[in-house]
Amino acid sequence: MVRNVIIAVLALGVLGAGYWGYQEQQQKEAVMIHAENNYQRAFHDLVYRVGYLKDKVGTSLGMSSSKQMTKALADVWKVSSEAQGDVGQLPLTLMPFNKTEEFLSNIGEFSYRTSVRNLDQNPLDEKELATLQNLYEKADEINTELKNVQHKVIHDKLKWMDVQMALASSKEPMDNTIVDGFKTVEDNSKKYNANTDFGTDVQRLNDHRNAKHTFSGQPISQKQAVQEMKRFFELSGPWDAKVSKNGGGADYDFYSVTLSNDNHTYSGDISKNGGVPIWLLNRRDVAETKLSLNEAAEKAASFLNAHGYKNVVLNESMQFDNVAMFTFVKTVGEDIRYLPASIRMKIALDNNDILGFDARQYIVENPSDASKLNTTPTLTQEEVTAQLTKALDVQQVTTVFIENDLGEDVLCYEILALKKDETYKIYINAENGDEEQVEKLESAEAVYTDEV
Repeated sequence: MVRNVIIAVLALGVLGAGYWGYQEQQQKEAVMIHAENNYQRAFHDLVYRVGYLKDKVGTSLGMSSSKQMTKALADVWKVSSEAQGDVGQLPLTLMPFNKTEEFLSNIGEFSYRTSVRNLDQNPLDEKELATLQNLYEKADEINTELKNVQHKVIHDKLKWMDVQMALASSKEPMDNTIVDGFKTVEDNSKKYNANTDFGTDVQRLNDHRNAKHTFSGQPISQKQAVQEMKRFFELSGPWDAKVSKNGGGADYDFYSVTLSNDNHTYSGDISKNGGVPIWLLNRRDVAETKLSLNEAAEKAASFLNAHGYKNVVLNESMQFDNVAMFTFVKTVGEDIRYLPASIRMKIALDNNDILGFDARQYIVENPSDASKLNTTPTLTQEEVTAQLTKALDVQQVTTVFIENDLGEDVLCYEILALKKDETYKIYINAENGDEEQVEKLESAEAVYTDEV
């Protein structure tokens, strides 16, 4: 009798263990399916966006309307940011892919800096047109290779979970079809980045990006990332939220968040450590202008102040169509502008909505110890302006930090001056009086000095 009871108990135990093991296996498979679906979505989104970038850049080469080119390049900037987010969600931790990320960033940076200037008065020069042509050719190559990988993924029913295992295994990972394709993309991007001149600002951002960045603060959950997105955009009520964690293709961990309802879609990246907004977009059309550029500037400044960006000041502003674009820069010492550390804001001129926020350059350029910067000029403003040609009519002198050709922070006087109908920005070294940089502008820019 006792023997039968023992056998029955053991049998039940075996059945229970089997059922528990079955449940564990089902849960494991569900997690893997969810991860695979996220990887597939990010990959196919990346392929679509690179194709879209290629088409937009190619179209801009044939445009004669500066207004249409401005719109096209602004769109390229937006989509390149989204494509970088897609790369960050792929499981590429053990495979170098930073040169492709750098290429996407270079497209966005070049497009942004071109789109925010007056192309009627200051059109693309031959060097910039050559850069744009090279961008198109490289985007076309990357698009072709990604589509080849996409075809193989669909035709052969390849899985991204296999990529993870191939990269993590001790075997040669290049046996994996997806890895082979992405290695080709990375090699091509590396050659292209090395052979193309994007300008000093883009190169500086790349140098800082290559140094791994870390965020301070405690890790946040996906739910907290959604809450941070809502807080940043001042959203309330029900929203359909989609959140995915980057798959290791980026230098730091972040969540890609999308919030949508019947009327609006918001998207962006939030750092996992500290919950810091990296870039955010509010996708909607702006049909009319009801507010002035100054009113929008006040909104942007107030917004940054409310979100903890205390020591920043508006440095550049412009309007195209019904949208205002602003660049804020960090201040150090006695209100000295640190030009490399910038935040970009995009404001709707119909109701002052925040349409865009990009703090990537502020994050990578923000000096870790501003107290080490020499903020005391050796020369006075009067001594510096006295050495200028008498043909220049000095309008304004501002103390700033710029980066020289050696990548060093240099304390300068930024001199806004007129010569007949021409406007110049001249950067004079405040230590030795050397002329560091000269920029020719087509018209004097609006200057805002209220710190936020």
